[in-house]
Amino acid sequence: MLISVIGIIVVLGILIFVHESGHFIAAKIMGVRVEKFSMGFGPKLLAKRAGKTEYRLSLIPLGGYVKLAGEQMDEQKAAEPWEFFGKKPWRRAIILAAGPFMNFLLAWVIFSSVLYLGSPVYKAVIGEVKAGEPAQTAGLIPGDKVLFIDDKRIENWPGLAATIYQSPGEKLSFNIERDGRIINLDITPRIEDEIDPLKGKVSKGLIGILPDAEEIYYHREPLPAALIKGTGQTLTLTKMIYIGLWRMVSGKISVRHLGGPILIAQLTAQQIKIGLLPLLTFLALISVNLAVINLLPIPILDGGHLMFLAAEKIKGRPLSVKAQELAQMVGLYILVAIMLFATYNDIMRAFVK
Repeated sequence: MLISVIGIIVVLGILIFVHESGHFIAAKIMGVRVEKFSMGFGPKLLAKRAGKTEYRLSLIPLGGYVKLAGEQMDEQKAAEPWEFFGKKPWRRAIILAAGPFMNFLLAWVIFSSVLYLGSPVYKAVIGEVKAGEPAQTAGLIPGDKVLFIDDKRIENWPGLAATIYQSPGEKLSFNIERDGRIINLDITPRIEDEIDPLKGKVSKGLIGILPDAEEIYYHREPLPAALIKGTGQTLTLTKMIYIGLWRMVSGKISVRHLGGPILIAQLTAQQIKIGLLPLLTFLALISVNLAVINLLPIPILDGGHLMFLAAEKIKGRPLSVKAQELAQMVGLYILVAIMLFATYNDIMRAFVK
C-alpha cells in the first residue's frame, strides 16, 4: 500500500513538474519574471531563492504552479516590460501553450524510448482456451503455436489478435504447429460489439484464447523507427482522447466512462505492480490526457487563457478584468463539477457491484 501511495505521488509529481517547467522555461525565454515555482500547494515546507525566483516544495503534493510577475492584469497602470501582460499576445500564447507542449513531449519521449529499448511481446502461442468459445469448439488447445491465418504469416500475439479482431463472423483457416506436427483448423470468430473512441460502435471478432505468459521475447525498434512510431502513438492517442471527449459531449458514448483521481490512483497502483515498462507507458498516457485537458477552452485552464488571447487579438485590446474574473469563476465551477462527477463515477465503479 505504501509503495503504491509513493508511486502515485511520484507519477503526479513528474507530470506536474514537466508541465510547470514548460511554463517556467517559456517565461524565461520570453523575458517574463518568474516569482515562484512550487511543487505542491498550500504551506511551503522548503524554499530557496535563486535570482528573482523562489523555488518551493509545498505541503499538498497533488499539484503545483508557476507564479509569473504581473499575471493578473491591472487596468489602473501599464504593465512593466518584464511582466506577463507587458508582453505581446503571441509571446503570452507561447508561455501558456508551453505547459501542455511539454506533456506531449514527455509522452513522445516515453513512447519512443520504450520502442527503442525494447518491450516484451507475447509469441503466438496459446496459453488458455476458454470453455464454450469458438477456439475450443474447433479443437485449439494450450501449447498450439499459430503460424499462419489464411496464408498470412503470424509473427506474434498482437498480430494474431489483430487478425481475429478484424474478422468477426468470418471463417479463418489456422495453420498450427502442435507437438512438431502441422495441422489446419477452421475457426469462425464470434461477433462482439464495443465502443471505439474513434469509430463509435464497432464489431470485433473473438475466439476465446489467451497467450502463454512464459512465451515472451523482447522486440526493439531502430532509433529512427522508434522516433517515428513514438510520434505516431502520441498523435493517435491525442486524436482518440479528443474524439472520445466529443462523443461524450454529444451523447454518443456514456459519461460513465469518465474517470477521476481515484481511478488514476488505482490504475497507477496496478502498473507499479506489473513493472516499469507498463508504468512508463501509463505515465505517457496520463501525460497526453493532461495536455489535452489543459488545452480545452475552459476559463482557468491554459486553453481558456489562450481563448482570452484570441478574443484580445480580435478586439484589439484585452478583455476587461471583470470579464476575465467572471469567466474564470464560471470555468472553475465547470472544472469542479467535472471532477466531482468523475470522482462519483470512480466510487460507483469501486464500490457498487
